[in-house]
Amino acid sequence: MIHFSVICKYFILCLLAVELTVCSGGFNLDDYILQYEELDYDSTALHQHHLRSKRSTNDAVHLAFDAFGRNFKLRLRRDTSAFTPQYMMKEDDGTLKAVDLSFLYTGEVVGIPGSKVDGAIIQGMFRGEIHVPGDTVYHIEVNNRFNQSQLSASHHSVIYRNKDLNLDPYRSKRERDRREASKATSTSGYCGYDQAVQWMRSVVESEVTQDSNRHRRSAMQWQEVYDSHNQHNTEHNMYSAKLNRQKRGGLGQKNTCAMYLRSDPLLWKHVLAKNSGNQNIAKDEILAFFSSHVKAINRIYGQTNFTDGNVWYSGVQFAVQRTTVMTWESAKCDDAFNKSPYCEDNIDVSNFLNLNSLENHDDFCLAYVFTYRDFTQGTLGLAWVGAPSQASGGVCEKFKQYMEGSKGVKKSLNTGIVTTINYGKEVPSSVSMLTFAHEVGHNFGSPHDSGAACAPFGTNREDANDGNYIMFASATMGDRPHNDKFSTCSRGNISQVLDAVLAQRSGKVNCFVDSQAAFCGNGLVEEGEECDCGYAEDDTGKCPDKCCNGRTDALHKDLVAQVIVSMQALIMSAELKKRKNSSFLDKDIVFPNKMAASIFKGCQCGAGFECIFSNIGVKVGPNWREQLLPPVT
Repeated sequence: MIHFSVICKYFILCLLAVELTVCSGGFNLDDYILQYEELDYDSTALHQHHLRSKRSTNDAVHLAFDAFGRNFKLRLRRDTSAFTPQYMMKEDDGTLKAVDLSFLYTGEVVGIPGSKVDGAIIQGMFRGEIHVPGDTVYHIEVNNRFNQSQLSASHHSVIYRNKDLNLDPYRSKRERDRREASKATSTSGYCGYDQAVQWMRSVVESEVTQDSNRHRRSAMQWQEVYDSHNQHNTEHNMYSAKLNRQKRGGLGQKNTCAMYLRSDPLLWKHVLAKNSGNQNIAKDEILAFFSSHVKAINRIYGQTNFTDGNVWYSGVQFAVQRTTVMTWESAKCDDAFNKSPYCEDNIDVSNFLNLNSLENHDDFCLAYVFTYRDFTQGTLGLAWVGAPSQASGGVCEKFKQYMEGSKGVKKSLNTGIVTTINYGKEVPSSVSMLTFAHEVGHNFGSPHDSGAACAPFGTNREDANDGNYIMFASATMGDRPHNDKFSTCSRGNISQVLDAVLAQRSGKVNCFVDSQAAFCGNGLVEEGEECDCGYAEDDTGKCPDKCCNGRTDALHKDLVAQVIVSMQALIMSAELKKRKNSSFLDKDIVFPNKMAASIFKGCQCGAGFECIFSNIGVKVGPNWREQLLPPVT
């Protein structure tokens, strides 16, 4: 390895700042990362600053460092936007519990308009992504993921750039493996779709339904999907000629796909080993992984206008509704007679997807399992493909019965799986994020890209050097303009599925929900926040306003609507208690959840109960008590 030195500089910030140093760097950290630099800073100090910020939600955490010839000054705030306000973790016994997500952050690079930082601070060390407009994406990871012999003992983190990544280093090996297995296709990709296509088709065609005509139509429609894909004929929209639709578009407020994300025991075992057996850190690492991956697909899908020229939909978002972290113990992996099937390390990719699909996921838009298992032929993911027709599978699909041999088995086909290891090497987050976006693209109705218009790299098209798009069968380079975008083929096909789901046509169900993700920095008072000033900081970096300065006018109507009934009941109950007991005070009210308490606390500053009624759309006058409350008996 060739090492090179970089100039060490120190930056001291007066507010929750961490002095950070960059002192060494090198080339080829692993097969994926071709160039990197090492970082070091006082992790104890950063941990203390994180704890201080946790206690005071208005305070920002700052990091400053030099890397790759650029000066970075990061300003970070707590952020749970990847999770719904109702997010809960499912425990081993099936119970649900609230989880502390205060280690998750978002922010910006000070002085760089449009920059974006997302990540987590765990045990005083930041890991995450820095998006710099006009430059590239920078990734910071903790050293425990890498071969320690290649890194300096005095440094705990590395930083590398998207443009220094080889996202598909095993392409030749994968092609050779597939030829040897006599399963070679005309495309050779990291997605298992090509190899599992016949099995997936047989499952969908086996749906048990009382409508035999529907069964025949489903079979024909899936035949069309697969034939169109296998013949590389997806430059047109495969569904457009079949549907009679009016021009329309827009998702409205119900634009969010609520997800159930799980990690299996093999991923748990790997993450636990990296963190020296510390279970709390391992769980936080996995939740941070979930957050970063949902944010990644939100960036990609949220900026895409899905259209075929006839319908168009934009603003698609995702949020985690529930998580499960399967541990080695909770899955009983050492119990030969009672262990979970997820403990098996020799499950192929199709059976692993099927395992996820055997559970009822009706409560969710999509349900994914992340694993650390090295599937054959370099496969990184697999997901059921959506269709606008009556064929089952994809986004919002429900638990249905399918035939397996002579018996019926219920399955959820709104599922997918992603692994984080490939040919014995852990993949960078960039690879697993693109894999996740790719597999979700299948759920939303897109087959693999093909044809010059939608897979231009290597052709004579003017945009050939811009690379291939997300739904290309093989991994993209990662730093080309097309790599994190959908092709016209994908946008058209996805628009058809969205149109069918939102219109609840052909037996589809619309499971999209209101976007209600609370996060610090959006200017809205939400659950867990006493105030939220966005990024309108003063010179000290402090939030200049408090709860009692009119912030109540900005209360999010959707959030308030969730607690309207309980809030009205509480207010009425409190007023009645006051009439009977003059010593009863507002602060004595017991709220059903933190969101209700947060909304009440914000409104309490000044207008009081009138504020709550106003924000839930109930118009009241000065004598509202007499209007709304029953007479005291």
